[in-house]
Amino acid sequence: VAVLYGANREHAESVARALVSSVELLRVPHVTTARGIVTISVGAAIEAPLASTSLAALMKRADDALYAAKAAGRNSFVIAGKAATETGRAPGSSA
Repeated sequence: VAVLYGANREHAESVARALVSSVELLRVPHVTTARGIVTISVGAAIEAPLASTSLAALMKRADDALYAAKAAGRNSFVIAGKAATETGRAPGSSA
């Protein structure tokens, strides 16, 4: 869990993309996966400070986004917002 206080959608996406890319670039062997290396999936939720959403609800949205990233093929990220969900992959990464 990471809390990015004051982060907007673009900043959260930048951090998620950097995390996914950085772990992939480590090329840590993982023989039981199709890619043969360790990768991560990232789920994030954006909420304005002082909004009426509870911490539990925000964490649930982030967790749901994480599972959506895994379902999208792993080694990816999903940013959940109030209106939409956005899926992305780090540049140069493949499914």
